[in-house]
Amino acid sequence: SYILIALIIALVYTRFAGLGWGQPFPFHPDEYNMVIATLRLSCDIKDTSLESLKNCFNPHFFAYGQPPLYAASMLAKISDSLSEPMSLRFISALSSTLNALVMILILRRIWQDKDKRTLLRGRFLFLALPLIIFSPYFIQLAHFGTTESLLMLLYTFILYQTITNYDKPLSFRNLFGIAFTTGLAAA
Repeated sequence: SYILIALIIALVYTRFAGLGWGQPFPFHPDEYNMVIATLRLSCDIKDTSLESLKNCFNPHFFAYGQPPLYAASMLAKISDSLSEPMSLRFISALSSTLNALVMILILRRIWQDKDKRTLLRGRFLFLALPLIIFSPYFIQLAHFGTTESLLMLLYTFILYQTITNYDKPLSFRNLFGIAFTTGLAAA
């Protein structure tokens, strides 16, 4: 319906509008460290020596995990309009948006129509959506190029996988999905 479309537009707007605040300086200390580490990832395509490859993937900074650094570096290299700080912020905003959608899926799963109270479930969902969308905490983390938004997405997705597989028999596929997501979160 129109209300749901408006809420999804508000979700995307609150996460992506104003990502360039404070440019050209990253004011958050963790974001600054990640930007510097991302800028250190420099690959020389012509030099195929082992030492060059070793330096290519070495950000000389290992406090927050490497996947966001590699992803931001690749995104900045393939995009003409995204610098390293903006790539990190884009990843955070995208992760925060996806996290909100996974949270909505979790709420739908919890309030599943088992006893035919669809009206009650619909009201709870429409009350929960604005809280998820307009929560200053989620919006603020979406505007910093740090790992928190990505970690919240992965943890929420682990919770979603656990809830959806709770009443199913344990299978390799279900266990592998949860283990893979947990491994990404740990990395």
